Amino acid sequence: MVVGKNSGLKEEIVNLKEQLSRALLDKEVLEQEKAHVSETLSKSELQKAELELEVNKCKSEEVALRDALVKLQSLNEGRPWRPENNRILTRQLLK
Repeated sequence: MVVGKNSGLKEEIVNLKEQLSRALLDKEVLEQEKAHVSETLSKSELQKAELELEVNKCKSEEVALRDALVKLQSLNEGRPWRPENNRILTRQLLK
């Protein structure tokens, strides 16, 4: 009876060791996945910051172009269209 009990306990120990090994392996896989996700998130946040910077740059450029257009329109008001006027307006605009 003691031999059967020992055999049962040994089998339980083996099963528990296998479960522990699987749990440790699962933990390692999850930690690797977490590291990969963290790295991907960091890269995404960096790309987002770069894109936001580019958007702000484009918005600033848009404002500058709108201002230039308004300036060009005000300079062009009342003038008859002639090719030489375009060159003059362009020089005034670039000042």
